[in-house]
Amino acid sequence: MEITVDAESKEFWDGIAAGELRIQRCEACDQAVFYPRALCTHCHSDRLVWTVAKGLGTVYSYTVAHRGFGEFAAQAPFTVALVDLDEGARMLTRIVGGTVSIGDRVQLNHPARRRRLTRASLFCAGGMSAVGPLFNPRSIALVGATDKSGWSLNTYNNLIEHSFGGPVYLVNPRSEIVHGVPAFASLSAIGAPVDLAYVMVPTAAVLAILEEGARLGIRNYVVLTAGFGETGPEGERLQESLTALAEREGLTILGPNGNGFINAAAGITPYGLPIPAPLLSGPVGVVCCRAARSRARCFPLRKPGTLASAC
Repeated sequence: MEITVDAESKEFWDGIAAGELRIQRCEACDQAVFYPRALCTHCHSDRLVWTVAKGLGTVYSYTVAHRGFGEFAAQAPFTVALVDLDEGARMLTRIVGGTVSIGDRVQLNHPARRRRLTRASLFCAGGMSAVGPLFNPRSIALVGATDKSGWSLNTYNNLIEHSFGGPVYLVNPRSEIVHGVPAFASLSAIGAPVDLAYVMVPTAAVLAILEEGARLGIRNYVVLTAGFGETGPEGERLQESLTALAEREGLTILGPNGNGFINAAAGITPYGLPIPAPLLSGPVGVVCCRAARSRARCFPLRKPGTLASAC
């Protein structure tokens, strides 16, 4: 089934050929619009402009087709889903790379890598692994945020300066204002969904923070705090307790004694050292077990053609 390109959809298909997901946004009401059209579906304005979406979204609904017709017959069973893009548009797509559930985070399987574009293969959202939601949070809480810590200030500044698209909540039980903004006394006091908790409290308090987060439904954590398995028998016992909690509650933890991560492709930067601007994305991923080494390896890879997309 070949694609039919008209004047209204040409920009969309040109973006696909360039490896980009382009959608329209209305300048009059600031709403995302998809599929391509001449007038905004929200306010009927013709002030539509094209923007590049990050290709990240959440499964709104899905169905599994066990029988297909034509070129789809050999692909059955396959999953068709409605995906709410982070930019606000809702798209009909196929799911590849695994099964999904409502609410799962998914990402674009870039069709520009395909040699032939068809309606069947245009927009395939790949099912993300257990670490997918960790690296693609829509909201972040910095637990233990304080003006006294360079780690805290760096992490907060990285998220703000590199334009993280969701809310950043600061948690400190002793300070009402941290980094110039209001802080919450606890995770429970936030009263809104948190996708990722970045934990930088004293070692003895880490387990209690994760237990509180688990009760609230927070499943993803970066634990900056040190003092666990690397310090000896007592630290090993603490780390065993942390591991047992993670297994019991289904938590995904980056750490302990972990500096965080940089998802340059999505502009998500909960990372405890300063990140030089501009934040450039590319095809290289870097994984290191020491913060100094990750910084030394990632940031030199910043000239065109050798970009690090995450580290």
